[in-house]
Amino acid sequence: MRYILGRAGSGKSQRVMEEIKQFLLEGSQEQLILLVPEQFTLQAERDLLEKMNLPGLMRAEVLSFSRLAGRVLNEVGGATRTLLNEQGKQMILRKVADGLSPRLTLYKKAAAQEGFISQLSNIIGEFKRQNIDPNQLLECAALPGDPLLEEKVREIGLLYAGFNQYLAGRYLDSEDYLNLLCEKIAASRLVKGARIWLDNYTTFASQTLMILDKLMPLAAEISVCLTLDYEPEARDRELFALSQKSLGKIRDLAGRHRLAEEFVYLSRIPSSAEKEPALEHLERELYAYPARPYPTEPASLEVFAAANLCSEVEFAAAQIIQLVRERAWRWKEVAVVCNDMSHYGGLIKRVFNEYKIPVFMDRKRDIMNNPLIKVLLASGEVIRKGYKYYDVLTLLKTGLTPLDDDATEVLENIVLGYGIKGSAWKRPFELPAGEPGEQVNHWRETLVNPLTVLEKAWAGKNQVKKFCRAHFNYLLEAGIHARLQEWIEALEREGCYEAVRENSQIWNIVIDIFDQLVEIMGDQEISLREYLNILESGFAAIEVGIIPTTVDQVLVGSIQRTKSQDVQALLVLGANDGILPALGEPEGLFSEREKMKLQESGFDLDMGSQRLLAEERLLLYDALSKPRNYLGISYAMADGDGKALRPSLLIDRLKRLFPVLPTQTDVVSRRHLELHQVTTPASTFKYLVDNLRKAEDGKPIEDVWLDVKKWY
Repeated sequence: MRYILGRAGSGKSQRVMEEIKQFLLEGSQEQLILLVPEQFTLQAERDLLEKMNLPGLMRAEVLSFSRLAGRVLNEVGGATRTLLNEQGKQMILRKVADGLSPRLTLYKKAAAQEGFISQLSNIIGEFKRQNIDPNQLLECAALPGDPLLEEKVREIGLLYAGFNQYLAGRYLDSEDYLNLLCEKIAASRLVKGARIWLDNYTTFASQTLMILDKLMPLAAEISVCLTLDYEPEARDRELFALSQKSLGKIRDLAGRHRLAEEFVYLSRIPSSAEKEPALEHLERELYAYPARPYPTEPASLEVFAAANLCSEVEFAAAQIIQLVRERAWRWKEVAVVCNDMSHYGGLIKRVFNEYKIPVFMDRKRDIMNNPLIKVLLASGEVIRKGYKYYDVLTLLKTGLTPLDDDATEVLENIVLGYGIKGSAWKRPFELPAGEPGEQVNHWRETLVNPLTVLEKAWAGKNQVKKFCRAHFNYLLEAGIHARLQEWIEALEREGCYEAVRENSQIWNIVIDIFDQLVEIMGDQEISLREYLNILESGFAAIEVGIIPTTVDQVLVGSIQRTKSQDVQALLVLGANDGILPALGEPEGLFSEREKMKLQESGFDLDMGSQRLLAEERLLLYDALSKPRNYLGISYAMADGDGKALRPSLLIDRLKRLFPVLPTQTDVVSRRHLELHQVTTPASTFKYLVDNLRKAEDGKPIEDVWLDVKKWY
């Protein structure tokens, strides 16, 4: 058992890559396995192939624990039950909650509310990862002095037990899949005598430790990389508490198996060779107490206070253009981190496109606004509510009906102008002279005829499989599938490759939803309202991930998801209070106080805010340690509505570490910032127009804008 330990930037991942390369070059016949979190598998494979200059990975594999389960179970068999995805899991939980409703008190009404099933799915997943079964919850339900928590635990225990009973012998969720791996792994030739490395993990759930426990007597060697400072006198030792705890748990397992242990301590990479001195200082002192201030103004570190989110993103885009031009860097050598992608994501995409910066948004995308999903939900609502304005127009505006944009616009104007709704859609429109009545009625028939067939198939209560079959036939008969394919081909011609990859998955996702509905609830009779609610819940549980379409582009993501290695520059957006570091996830079904009580009762839960905060601090430290030459940190002083925003505590910390670090701002006009706005022809033009308007109004402007005007 080997432990590769070191601070951020000390070369742990590099060491792992070099070891794997060495074994491959020596011609060793041992299987080489690199285990990383699911979201890092692609990057790790690229690093291994490109940075190690390897022709291939014949005996080396990059896997996550779930992919390892797939490899092992494909080899030894045993996966006879249907594997559920998240939406399938939530469908079953909905059915179980409805069935147990008479036995519920606290959650009787809450179980029908939006979001409850998702929270229940999360807490059951957490219990399974920590090897907590329903019986433990039901036995622990007697919590003296806290009747509310007692009832919560009892009812969640009931729902958890009902869920497991429904799965028994038929289905597996993702947590059960890993439990099955534990049962079958001893028979696998893949791991016997293998050399295994674990990288980019900080914490290990009980379930993951159980897998490691099974691997230890099988593998020739297991190496675990952990980010921590092994020096006992380290002034930021508390930062690495989670890693220290993980190390202790793994060492306990190794001790039980009487494995020989080897510690590999990696010191910091010398700053003169790898990093700007100020960035090296930041890595050492960010969470060190007492901190040592940096004596001079750092040339490689900038803080920018923007008037609002839009100007913050514009500043970042201009800064990237300047860095790439002046320092001859590749786009891929620049990364952007933002912990609030819900507000910044669309802005970053729009502004970076305007500045001609190739960008990959490393985030999961929900599918509720996808045109195909809107078709499915809107077609159902049209029939359920009787052709109301909103539902019909929502269906029309998806762009996937057989009607083109011009026909859709004319039909919309006719419908709104003459108040057409309800049963009027089922008979020819009687329009006054001068209106294109014949053409409009042809469009009406094109839209309504497939819906009429669907409405007849859905009449009254139906089995779930009948609802699904009729809905699928509607997609084909109404030409929706054909229009979707045409749209994807048009996106490809326009070079919108991210949108192509995202939308190419949607059809298969819809088919998968139908399959899971039929598999889980096929013979159950439900109403149309219930069917549409289940369908919407299933779609809401799905997020689509895509892989980068090209290598040379700026990577944008959150600190939790994005792995940016070997970057010259990092820009951190949204360094505002409550965003960076994040406040943590919502409390969910248990409050923070209740989580603490459960932990005191013997439940090893990893869902408390203290653990989340410690993990966020470590992730932030790791992210800020990545860049070698430039770090830009920015925050907005107001949101889109003009409401004041506070800077993050990180900004205060930076000012203490770098006392002479100036804060730039665009609130007051400054010549060097205006020069900064001169980047690309398209993005500079709007600034030129603003300044020409100021000059026209008799206000002073910088001479640079007169030069820019001459250029145009």
